[in-house]
Amino acid sequence: MCSNDPACSATHQPFLRTISIVLDALCARAVPTLPWFRFRPFLHDPKDDLYVECALAAGAQLIVTDDRHFRHPALKAFGMTALNARDYLARSIQERNQE
Repeated sequence: MCSNDPACSATHQPFLRTISIVLDALCARAVPTLPWFRFRPFLHDPKDDLYVECALAAGAQLIVTDDRHFRHPALKAFGMTALNARDYLARSIQERNQE
């Protein structure tokens, strides 16, 4: 991105630290999972089907991605939703504020 520009790097450091904290928290809760079934083709990009299969095998209800292929309406049939990172964070903040 701008790793050779000290001013730019300094500007992005707080953001990068925040992203690192979020990713560390997500990874700490992650459970390695392998799919035990296959149902292909499903999404418009067949390479993405593996991610849906892993999410189903893990019992996930949410996939966080900016990939447009995950906007497939059939995800809802499996009880899953796909959100981009911004919408996921907004939803998480809203849910925390309601508690």
